[in-house]
Amino acid sequence: MAGSAALEGMAGGLLGGAVSGILNGLDIDCWNPATDPLLARNFSTQSLEERLQNKAVLLKALNLTTHPEAPLFVYISRMDSQKGVDLIPLALNTLLDRPWSVVLLGTGVPELMRACQDLQSAHPDRVRAEMRFDAQLAHQLYASGDVILMPSRYEPCGLSQLIAMRYGCIPIVRKVGGLYDTVENFHPATKRGTGFSFVQFDAFALYGAIIRALEIYKCEDIRQRLVASLQGVPEDLPQSGRIGAQCGRRPLGQLLLGHAQTLQDPRPRPVEVDLLLEDGAEGLDLALDLLVEVLDL
Repeated sequence: MAGSAALEGMAGGLLGGAVSGILNGLDIDCWNPATDPLLARNFSTQSLEERLQNKAVLLKALNLTTHPEAPLFVYISRMDSQKGVDLIPLALNTLLDRPWSVVLLGTGVPELMRACQDLQSAHPDRVRAEMRFDAQLAHQLYASGDVILMPSRYEPCGLSQLIAMRYGCIPIVRKVGGLYDTVENFHPATKRGTGFSFVQFDAFALYGAIIRALEIYKCEDIRQRLVASLQGVPEDLPQSGRIGAQCGRRPLGQLLLGHAQTLQDPRPRPVEVDLLLEDGAEGLDLALDLLVEVLDL
């Protein structure tokens, strides 16, 4: 975004490389579809046919009557305006002529929860609004969903897209923050990419990304290759863990801002500010004050 790029330019010039950006990482032992005890059926890239069993079990458990081969969208996050969940009912209501089902899991702002519940009331055969925190269901949705929806207004990094890719669930994301840095838009001509992205924050842009995903979904060979390629992505993120280990114990004054890298493109690119604090989030206000003072903003 323009603001973070400008901030990075000032920081890079004034702090001379003392500031770096770090993407989130995953506990790949906890988030491992081959060993996850919360799944109906474990699977890996060598046994993707087993993944389909998770979807069948989930559809039955939630009493969703859409055809099992219809794409299953999932949303696993807070019901908060930051996450762009308000766009999802608007976009899906324009796609009623196509086969799909959706499960929305989360809790938060009452108005947003009601919008999801209204979507279920209007289309009870294909929508489930699970307005609660449920860790077990979250694991099952990652393992069952064909596509995860992440139309965020802003997203410093995000974890859901990383977990989803590890579980073979294709991400649709808004091209912002860490979603931009971790999901490469799929191009049918080159067969390269790890998901589908859109730029404008509106329901029509999300609709367009969903349409592209649905068209690829119909091409089973391409879809299966895309799903298989996703599962190694979180382990290939550019040195996040190593850099984080090196930086995690730096004094508060050594704030880190800078470049993250895309998965296939090693060229650095501006990202939003991430602050690494030895004492955790309690020092965030102090860190921001210090950054403003150092940059003379």
